[in-house]
Amino acid sequence: MNIWTFSDLHLEFGDPFNTDPPKDVDVVVCAGDVLTRGVTPSIKWLAKNVARTVPVVFVAGNHEFYNASINESMREVERGSGFQNLHFLENDAVEIGGVVFAVRARSGGRDVVCAKRDERLQEDKTVEGAVSEVQADRRLSEARRNERLHRG
Repeated sequence: MNIWTFSDLHLEFGDPFNTDPPKDVDVVVCAGDVLTRGVTPSIKWLAKNVARTVPVVFVAGNHEFYNASINESMREVERGSGFQNLHFLENDAVEIGGVVFAVRARSGGRDVVCAKRDERLQEDKTVEGAVSEVQADRRLSEARRNERLHRG
């Protein structure tokens, strides 16, 4: 599988990114910092400019949350999901072409796993084990977010 990876476009500074994915690319992984003011502007830009021709795995960077509420950004993503060919991952996983992409958000950064299902990972984990950890972290994050919302 050919993966084209980029990050830190910082389009809010006005420099255009007019590069099409290479012809032989199977998946694009964007590791964040596309735009500010929430996750939604970055997702919309990726859907319009990249995901038209190739599947995109998007992981938010710290700049996606500048001048925006993390909780509100995540609610926007949940309400506005459904962009074809674009997969926003935050404590989640997706399989594309037999390869699993999993993202686990942790304080201080994010762990990204990309492997075929039958591969062994570091610490001799299976891909399914890594995905289970990611999904458990997602449930914990959602529970904490719901708890904060109910407290006011």
